[in-house]
Amino acid sequence: MATRQRYVSTEMTHFVGRDLPEADQYKLLIQIITSGWLTHPPHNPAISGRLTVNTDARISENEMYYPQIICFSDIPIGELDIHIQKFSRFGLSFLKSFLVEQGANPVFYIAKNALSRDKGRTDRVTLAERFDQTIQDYHDLFGELRNSLEKPDLPDHLKRLLSIKEFLDYHIFSFLKFFDASKPEDDPKHFYMEREWRILGNLHFTLQDIRRIILPESYASRLREELPKYIGQITFVE
Repeated sequence: MATRQRYVSTEMTHFVGRDLPEADQYKLLIQIITSGWLTHPPHNPAISGRLTVNTDARISENEMYYPQIICFSDIPIGELDIHIQKFSRFGLSFLKSFLVEQGANPVFYIAKNALSRDKGRTDRVTLAERFDQTIQDYHDLFGELRNSLEKPDLPDHLKRLLSIKEFLDYHIFSFLKFFDASKPEDDPKHFYMEREWRILGNLHFTLQDIRRIILPESYASRLREELPKYIGQITFVE
């Protein structure tokens, strides 16, 4: 279904090989497409969707929750210049409708330098400080309950509490992303400009699921030779 808004897209893009040389970026793109897997570290399709939580870190620095995820950008093709400069010139896209069926959801961006306006509070603290304090209290509380939660005959209400904690950790806190709203839009730390969506775990796909392949035009002949059955769109970038 087409969108009436030009600042969002019907397809979402994943760029590959951010820190690799250009030739290796292309090889990685072909490897991903021919394997039918987009994977997170350790890049094993059999290992998927685990979550690591570092309670000694601050959530406002995006260092507390480390979910195994695949990331996509909800940016129209014609507006990807800044994103390409930050990541790479090699990528592929899928229809948003396909990715939603695989569990994709947008992250919840939080301007870390915004002031918290909690009802009844008069102190001037930023949202970063407020989240850091509250989420640390959350982990401290469950730390104090650890002995009770490790009993084999755990009462039903504590089982429910653990289930709620797991849900919050995976589906809420793992989708928070803090950014500095004072930075220019092309700054690598201005994460809001990435318009990120996430899938927990690896993504399996077919060649027909790919909406678009993005790469420099100099690789066009090699691409058509290596992927003769690909009939989707190809977009060349500078």
